[in-house]
Amino acid sequence: MALTLPNLEQYLRALQQPPRQVFADPDLHQAKIETNALGMPRARSGNFALVFKATAHGKALALRCFTRVSKEIEQRYSAIAKATHAANRTLGRETFVAFDYEPGGMLVEGNRVPLLKMAWAKGQTLGDYLAVHHKHTLKLRQLRLSLRDLCADLRRLEIAHGDIQLGNILVSPEADSLTLIDYDGMFVPQLSSLKASELGHVNFQHPLRNESFFNLRLDDFAFIVLDLSLRLLEALPEIYDRTYSDEEGLVFRGTDFADPLASQTFGMAARVASLSVPVKQFALICMAPIDRVPRAEDFYRGNVPVKDLAAARPVKPNSAEQAVSRSALPPPPKVYLGSFEVVAAASFPKVARLVGRRVELIGQVVEVRAGKTRFGLELALRPYIYIDFQALSSGNVVRVKILPELLETPGLDSRLLPNYAWVGQWVAVTEVVQPIQYLSHPSFSQGIGEASLVVNSPAQIHRIPVEEARFRLAGNNQAAKQRLKTRAISTRLPRHRNQQILAQIKRS
Repeated sequence: MALTLPNLEQYLRALQQPPRQVFADPDLHQAKIETNALGMPRARSGNFALVFKATAHGKALALRCFTRVSKEIEQRYSAIAKATHAANRTLGRETFVAFDYEPGGMLVEGNRVPLLKMAWAKGQTLGDYLAVHHKHTLKLRQLRLSLRDLCADLRRLEIAHGDIQLGNILVSPEADSLTLIDYDGMFVPQLSSLKASELGHVNFQHPLRNESFFNLRLDDFAFIVLDLSLRLLEALPEIYDRTYSDEEGLVFRGTDFADPLASQTFGMAARVASLSVPVKQFALICMAPIDRVPRAEDFYRGNVPVKDLAAARPVKPNSAEQAVSRSALPPPPKVYLGSFEVVAAASFPKVARLVGRRVELIGQVVEVRAGKTRFGLELALRPYIYIDFQALSSGNVVRVKILPELLETPGLDSRLLPNYAWVGQWVAVTEVVQPIQYLSHPSFSQGIGEASLVVNSPAQIHRIPVEEARFRLAGNNQAAKQRLKTRAISTRLPRHRNQQILAQIKRS
């Protein structure tokens, strides 16, 4: 019989208990879990896990609490730990963060579940970095060179990350040092007999990627996407906003990869004269089989086998040229492909059914509430910003919360924050739906139902036109769901494994 992994609410309850009762690791028995202004453990969402920050013995740690696991999770993490440790030693720097995988590291509602403990990595995510610096040519150029170096390092080390994207790369202030995080889908030679445990972020992966494609070539497409996107930003900074770039996508998106011939972004990019050739080459790469994707280093040098790619694609020879030529303005793509389920903020019941899941929330802003208030037992007034998608008089509200711990961040660019001018505009936000709360209100005996997303970065909130909002809301949610369900992944642990873990803890 299998054991179902905990959900967000169960993890939150466990982390509010004395740590000695929760964690098997003695180093965590005095750990202090970071909380938000509401007094709840502050969660950051990932593909496989919820991440919480803890402090123990003066060190900041990241605790990854799994909501889904690979069926070979111990085999994978054992091989990945050895490979990343050796890689850091070879490189002489920490490109990877050291971690400990603890099979029964956490007790949640009477069951021992796995925990990943790692050092808290410093730096901005690549998405946050670009939200601020996408118009700074020199920083973009240095960032592009650093990414090329990272690509070369991974090739030399025989490691493929498997999910190269904006949220999994941490950037130093001068963009001359990069750190990779989130190793769930990593490939190392010792794992060559397995299939991929995940398919990566849709906005950075070849449209034909599948779980059988699991080898050292996993990252080439993503590095090509990043390199070409940064070159386009250097040449045409306004393309960042014109393509609705945010922490989930940079210039191109999965929808563009799936059908370059119907992509406005490809048409726009190809009209940048200095980059017309690589854009056309990239269109061919998207339409070719995944095993025809060239090495990223070859793409950087312009050494792309155009004839081979053209022969492999299922379209007539001159279609790609026509689709991305100066004169061709292709029609809007027909189906939006998101990395997570898209949900309308106007529907409280639909959002409420997705508690604990990472979603892309799309909605029209009804009210922006900003000010200062007391949180919990604190006497000091602290800032907050709430984006509401319904009037409180309706009895239920879907809202996005920006709490003091983000608003009080030193150096925060206030231009990225919502304000009253946002009312009536459409926004897209990707985060985990928090547990439903009921707020006291004199007009409602049971209180007002609140379904919320708590963001950890202003880059998570992006204004989009109404046409783009409607396009995304009409997208293919089934495709997003299927990408999260590889055969190697489960939300359940074998019951016998849980019993083995308990026995080991009792003997130790």
